Amino acid sequence: MPHRSLAALPALLLAMASPALAQAPDPRTIFPGQAQTGPDQRGVRFVISCSTTRTATATGVLSIELYIPQYEQLAASFDFEALEGPDAHAGKLSHLETRAAATTPNGSTLSGTTASGDFEVSGWAAVDADAPFGLGLNAAVRGEPVRLSAVARLLRPLTLGAGQLVWRQGNPRKGGTPIVATLSLADADAARLRMIISPCLALAK
Repeated sequence: MPHRSLAALPALLLAMASPALAQAPDPRTIFPGQAQTGPDQRGVRFVISCSTTRTATATGVLSIELYIPQYEQLAASFDFEALEGPDAHAGKLSHLETRAAATTPNGSTLSGTTASGDFEVSGWAAVDADAPFGLGLNAAVRGEPVRLSAVARLLRPLTLGAGQLVWRQGNPRKGGTPIVATLSLADADAARLRMIISPCLALAK
């Protein structure tokens, strides 16, 4: 697979606006996670962002991105190429689940708030130093009300307190090994995430 860099979809949407707006980074937060692909275990990173831009020529996005470093090491067992590019249509192979633990005043654990969904995503070969492959679940804050609602519903449990996000990325190769990436958040992480994405959650119905 060629090493070409495709901008993440949030950047593509913002680039439709003025150059000054395209240069401004989205408010985002980066969290380390872990991924399992068959016997392979490696650190990954999740980037969750919110932009509420709504102009005549551009719209912001609510997004969850997963970056898998040194992805070419996994090319023999996972078909990244079928997911590459904005025109990729591999189907709804991304299953995401979130859970927030809830506790009583005395500290005992209650049933956590949960959400899940199946999504179609596309990816890109990024140019970061660790040569990652990025996967992006993005929803425009204008023009994609159903998708925005689904992504917002998925993220809301993570703003309530300590919790977990599991991204199970199905392999486009029939019978191929999936990638299962896990993000665990502490209470402080949830507070930081809530501050970042609350404006987008408010726009979702």
